Amino acid sequence: CRSVWHLACTSLSSSNDDSLKKRISTWLCTICDIKPINKKTTSSTSPQIDLTSKIDNILAAVNEIKTTLSKHEHLFVKLNKKIDEVSSQLRDLGGRTTLLEDKITTFETRLSKIESSNISTDNNIISEISERQLRSRNMIIFNAPESDDNISANDSSVIKSIFDYIGIEMTPTAISRLGRKSSKPRPLKITLQDASDVFVILKNKFKLRSSQNFSSIRISPDRTQMQRDQLRNVYAKIEERKAAGETDLILKFLKVSEHLNLYYQNVRGINTKLNVLMRNVCLSDYDIIGLSETWLSPNVTTSELGFNNYTTYRCDRNSNTSNCSRGGGVLLSVNNKYYSRMLSVTPCPVEHLFVLIKTDTSYILVSNVYFPPRSDVDNYVIHFHIISNLLFTLPYVKNIIMIGDYNLPNLHWLPSSIGFPPSLSNLSLTESEFLLKLSYLNIFQFNHILNNNGSILDLILSDFIDVSVNKSDYPLVPCDSYHPGLLISFPVSINKPIDYNLCTYNFYNCNYSDINFNLASVNWCNLFSNLCINEAVNIFYCIIYEIIDIFVPKIIKRHSTYPIWFSKNLKDLIFKKKIAHKLYKSTGLVSDYISFSELRAKSKFYSKSDYYFYINNLQKNLKVYPKIFWKFVNNKRKVNFLPNCMYLYNEKFDSPNHIVNAFSKYFSSVYENNNNINLNYNQQNQPKVLQSPLHSCTIDLLDIFNSLNSLTASSCPGPDLIPSIFFKNCPYVLSTPLLYLFNLSLSTGTF
Repeated sequence: CRSVWHLACTSLSSSNDDSLKKRISTWLCTICDIKPINKKTTSSTSPQIDLTSKIDNILAAVNEIKTTLSKHEHLFVKLNKKIDEVSSQLRDLGGRTTLLEDKITTFETRLSKIESSNISTDNNIISEISERQLRSRNMIIFNAPESDDNISANDSSVIKSIFDYIGIEMTPTAISRLGRKSSKPRPLKITLQDASDVFVILKNKFKLRSSQNFSSIRISPDRTQMQRDQLRNVYAKIEERKAAGETDLILKFLKVSEHLNLYYQNVRGINTKLNVLMRNVCLSDYDIIGLSETWLSPNVTTSELGFNNYTTYRCDRNSNTSNCSRGGGVLLSVNNKYYSRMLSVTPCPVEHLFVLIKTDTSYILVSNVYFPPRSDVDNYVIHFHIISNLLFTLPYVKNIIMIGDYNLPNLHWLPSSIGFPPSLSNLSLTESEFLLKLSYLNIFQFNHILNNNGSILDLILSDFIDVSVNKSDYPLVPCDSYHPGLLISFPVSINKPIDYNLCTYNFYNCNYSDINFNLASVNWCNLFSNLCINEAVNIFYCIIYEIIDIFVPKIIKRHSTYPIWFSKNLKDLIFKKKIAHKLYKSTGLVSDYISFSELRAKSKFYSKSDYYFYINNLQKNLKVYPKIFWKFVNNKRKVNFLPNCMYLYNEKFDSPNHIVNAFSKYFSSVYENNNNINLNYNQQNQPKVLQSPLHSCTIDLLDIFNSLNSLTASSCPGPDLIPSIFFKNCPYVLSTPLLYLFNLSLSTGTF
């Protein structure tokens, strides 16, 4: 019909109406019940459509739309949840980004501070050490009476009276008052002849307390500003603790005795770790280095290990100690500044060695041993039996220190006042015998560092009562879980070696024009007139030496202990690191330790880079400079010390006197002592000589000049210690005096 389609009457929405329009082209009016009219064609002859089927189609379409809508609604819910999750993650990420930006800013600020303070820290360390050295001979005397007349004479008399009262005979080299004049006497600064004099006075200053005239006088060393600040902080802490209720607090200065520093580690084989070991040994300054389980063989020379400044003793695995060719072996290296020698013992199935080290007043016996796991109890008995025999045959040995891997993991050590005594419960036969030997020798165990399994395999045994054992933060080679690196320190009286520096002339960096000018001004004819050859030669060398002393610069030739591959930057870092370590040991401040730690890290980094640079450069230049390569190989092969044990005709010599006598015995057998020599020569047996007289031979000036020019600048000097480069650079002025001396020698027959 032509009636208006009412959406409200049919309960259809506009979206459903659009969907129906797309699906059907004719429909029935539910109000008029008139025949449907085709929307496309208005012909009255269109077929009638069943109203029921159309309604079903409409309902199916509506249901399909509802199903689609419900699916979309479910997808929308999921999408909303995901959007919420992403939003929360974005908020969390934003917070983390802000926190990360703050941390980066903090790290950048710290890094800039460290970079800016590196140079100043190094300079502060060097300046602090230098200032302490400058003040080492100074002392400050407080409350010394001061007069207005003849101040220097009065101060000298006051100092003399103080020294006389405490029983010291010294004369200061300088005396001065500090500060401006006031109502109180100014501090008196005196400079002594030697730094040791300061300690003598400080040791005896307590005598002034009992004096009526000098009881108010105080004497102290001349401290730097840093030392004064540290002392002021200590006094402030004492006052704070007193204010908090603590009593009987005093400030006591303890004298630190000399210690030997020993490094020990079970390395579990060093054949594959030689480069790391060599670099770290060069950076360390241990007195003794002990390594066990080295796995070394005679094919590896001692010079390959990198112990350049040490005397190294080895006991590699052999047929006497084990049936296995691999594993085992112990090593001891002693710094060359100490006298040491290895003691020979009877061959036995134990891998151990014994080294004797000399101190000021006595000898110390150091041993290193390795016992494989589940070793027989007889091996432990043999080991301690040898130690007992050594101590009995060497009565001058005062102390002993024994290090090594004893492989007794079931022994538990308890803390005590001296060392760590063992727990005596559930002991095996081997453990009981081991503890019995320790008790017999009166030896204590000092290692308390547990491995990752909670046991102690490496033991530090000694009859010292003050042995310190700590875990090494920077081991020589990487540690495994069973054997941490150990630092052992024990007090001894040490002979400090004297460092001799040879002062020589630098002939390669001098002004030869000034030398030639002064030599040319010498009138040799007048000097040599009416002189014999010996007198003329003495005059010649006096003038040469005088000119050399004036115009040739002097240099101090120091023996370098650094390897050939160390760069100048690395040497400077090591020098600064040693100074920083001494400063930290004297102050104990955290800031000093941080400075030392930074220098140590830089030294390790540059040590590795310099070594690889040297090796790579050596390989690249192998074809161009093969001499450098073979020098490197020969240095690896050479042995830098004489053996402690030598043999002659199957006879063993293990002491210096016996070795020297063996050499004498061997060389005396080489030469024949024939006293029946016929001294009556006939004319026929005499050699033929030139018939011309010697004084007829002469040398001209051109021969001298050509000989001087033909000299090589790199040749070594002769007995006069004047190198050839000096004569080569002065041929014109030296030809005349040398011509006169040579001809005078030939004409007189005096050589």
